[in-house]
Amino acid sequence: MTKNRNAFHINSEGTKPDSIQQGILWLDKLIKTNPKNNKALIVVNQLSVLDGVIADVLSVDVVKALKMGKKIEFGLVGEITAATERTIPSSWNGSILAIYPSKKMLDKIDTLSGVTDILIIPWVLSEMLFWIETWSSQELNSSKPIAKKFNLDPIVETALKSLTKSVNLSTGLAHPSDRTSTIQMFEILLENNISYNLDEVRAWLVSKGGWRPSDADKVVEIGQGVLDGKNFRTKGRMWRENIIDIWRLDAAKNTSNP
Repeated sequence: MTKNRNAFHINSEGTKPDSIQQGILWLDKLIKTNPKNNKALIVVNQLSVLDGVIADVLSVDVVKALKMGKKIEFGLVGEITAATERTIPSSWNGSILAIYPSKKMLDKIDTLSGVTDILIIPWVLSEMLFWIETWSSQELNSSKPIAKKFNLDPIVETALKSLTKSVNLSTGLAHPSDRTSTIQMFEILLENNISYNLDEVRAWLVSKGGWRPSDADKVVEIGQGVLDGKNFRTKGRMWRENIIDIWRLDAAKNTSNP
């Protein structure tokens, strides 16, 4: 399932009160402009992160209540709750403010299909570039163009679509046939001189294909193994003999009819 969400980031690093203030104002504006989408979740690595600068912005009493797991009224019609990397809910319909997120935290958030809007406040901006590019994140309050989108080869994208349709996404590559399909897909591409960028592959799987980030990482691992000439064990042939021709034809059609 494709995850449609508006992604934003603040171009800052470390503890900056202004960045936290911008994040809270962003949540407030979202709720005011769309009262039906009135749920906001603040995610931090640990609840102690809410103290200090964040408490200065939200107030000590609000932070105390959030740390107790309470829902707090926000604006006239909204509510906010807080979660840590370990307590991120299994589903969330609404907006998310991720403060100083780790890759593990963002991977968990990326599994949530109901997220409408997300803003991240980085601790180290360079460590968030993978996420910024995956979601074509827009820098908050900036007129700069949205982060450069990956330029995935149309044939590779068509192959990934075929793989996504054939694999049981609820189990990832747990089944031998799904793993074999993945191995053979990369082998077919390479045998036909079609190169692939694994960062682009992962970004497409997570943001367009609906894959869990952990499963996308396994696909990337296999793709790297094929590039390295690793001899994988597979079970039979999972793709039709002319599948590369089908992928080329479908890619050409999609390119001419975007």
